[in-house]
Order: sequence, then C-alpha cells, then structure tokens
Amino acid sequence: MKNLLIPGSILALLLCASLWNAAVVEEHTQPCRAALEQSAAAAEAGDWERAMDLLSQTRAAWEEGKTWLHIVTAHDELGKADELFAAAACYGAARERAEFCAAASELAVQMEVVAALQRLTVRNIL
Repeated sequence: MKNLLIPGSILALLLCASLWNAAVVEEHTQPCRAALEQSAAAAEAGDWERAMDLLSQTRAAWEEGKTWLHIVTAHDELGKADELFAAAACYGAARERAEFCAAASELAVQMEVVAALQRLTVRNIL
C-alpha cells in the first residue's frame, strides 16, 4: 500500500492541475466569446463604433492571457484566433457587416475550440 502512495499522489496532483488549467482557460475565453457576440450584434445594428470598441477590448483581453495559453495549448489554434482578429478588424474598418459578423462568430467558435482542448474529457485524454 505504501508503494502506491507516491504514484497516487502524483496522479491526484496532475488531475487537480488539469482541472485548474481547464477552469482558467474557460474563465479567460468565456468573456471574450460573449464580447464577440455583443460586437457582432452591434455591427448588425449598424453601431460600428461600439462593435469596433468591443472587438478592441476583446483583443486586449485575449492578448493579456495569451502567455498562459501559449504554454498549455496548441499554437496553431492561437494563430487561427490571431488571424480571425485581424480579419474582423479589417472587415470592421471597411464596414462590411456580413463579413465582420461571420469573422466575429468564427473567432468565438475558435475560442471555444481552445477552451475545449483543455477540458478533461475522454477524447482529450486519449
């Protein structure tokens, strides 16, 4: 029984660290996703100033937590998010409503993908 104490403790510690990481990533991406939905809604309503302001705030919040995300998640997924931020900003500057809303929605989905990759699921374990 004593032989299992150390390995069991290590596994418990790793489980706790995984659950904590998933919560941190979810806590970071969820407000960003909500802000992107609000930004798309503002663009849909023709309020481009609010849409661009929300997009800018979301990008700043995303960049703030990016160091941790670079440590724990695939860089390809983060690169896709950066590309979508740039595309949304371009569409917003050009006042292209449909393209902006599509880019903002795709960006929100990409953030969900980043969060989903960190969740403790059978798919992620295997």
